[in-house]
Amino acid sequence: MVFIDFGKLIAIKLYPNPVKDVLTLEGLTVNSKANISIISLQGSVLAKTTATNSTYTWNIKQLPAGTYYIRIEAGKNVSTLKFVKE
Repeated sequence: MVFIDFGKLIAIKLYPNPVKDVLTLEGLTVNSKANISIISLQGSVLAKTTATNSTYTWNIKQLPAGTYYIRIEAGKNVSTLKFVKE
């Protein structure tokens, strides 16, 4: 599990990590939407979505096994972290 702390307003949990099929993000938004991207280690954007709730589940079964970045933009806050797809 990975935690991202955007200060007092938002704390994001990403799990499981490593992930097999479904990645869950919790604590994404308070009063706005979150733009989420999956990015390869080479920097290519492989998938994008927008979450309007605080929890988002993303089926990533189609991704090959490997290490990826996930970029989360929530309001003025932007964070990038790694996750592993089994």
